Amino acid sequence: MKLAEILSIWKKFLSETALENLEETEALDEDEDFQKAVKNKHKSMKKRLIKLGKQKNTPPFTKKPSYERSKSASADFGGS
Repeated sequence: MKLAEILSIWKKFLSETALENLEETEALDEDEDFQKAVKNKHKSMKKRLIKLGKQKNTPPFTKKPSYERSKSASADFGGS
């Protein structure tokens, strides 16, 4: 093979992989709307789960729970 042929094959490969990466990025963007909807509804859904009972807050559970969304765990916290 000549150098010109190798360069043309390489350019073709790079352009194809760039298109594949672009398609993967677009696929990741589709999840954003769903994630935003989940975050927006989280507080009301958590209230619905925790606040349904008719029992009063009696000792030792006199402090009302937080309805805010908790932070993510660190990367090394996981299972394996």
